Amino acid sequence: MGLMDFTTDLELKGETWGAVLDKLVGTPNSNESYKIFSTYYDVFILCASLGIMYDKTKIIESSDKDLKKLTIGRNVFTASSRRVEVEFLLTTAIITSKTIDYTVDERLMIAFGEKDTSFKGLRFLEEFANFGVDLINDIITNHDLETMENLKDMLKDLAHKDLIEDLEIDLDLLENN
Repeated sequence: MGLMDFTTDLELKGETWGAVLDKLVGTPNSNESYKIFSTYYDVFILCASLGIMYDKTKIIESSDKDLKKLTIGRNVFTASSRRVEVEFLLTTAIITSKTIDYTVDERLMIAFGEKDTSFKGLRFLEEFANFGVDLINDIITNHDLETMENLKDMLKDLAHKDLIEDLEIDLDLLENN
């Protein structure tokens, strides 16, 4: 069994997932106002990316309060382009995250499938996405255009922050040489 063998559906648990998916996922041709994303998968990938970027995870236990099961079928993750996206995120998270306690060699062996492991890759990404969905939930408003603008601004600020941090590191290196 390899790292990327998806054998179960991904269950998005908790009220926050329900609220975010309800507000952001839909089709432009419906009677509803325009939604930003067309699938749960798209929101999941964004949220997982945010969690990985911040290197923060959150575990959400399933409860009876969850009115409906929000799932992404395992077959969604096996489509070739989506599989590449998920593998990239997962590999990045395994190699860089401080949320797991593995040596560099163990990380590389797990990330590149050189070791038979019980590591649950999709569950690992789910924990990052659970953190990211809270960030997305905080910027959602009752107006779709305002929500889109907030999302754009958040992503722009995050990209700018990383660019400035990288630039500062490079400047420090230059000053020391």
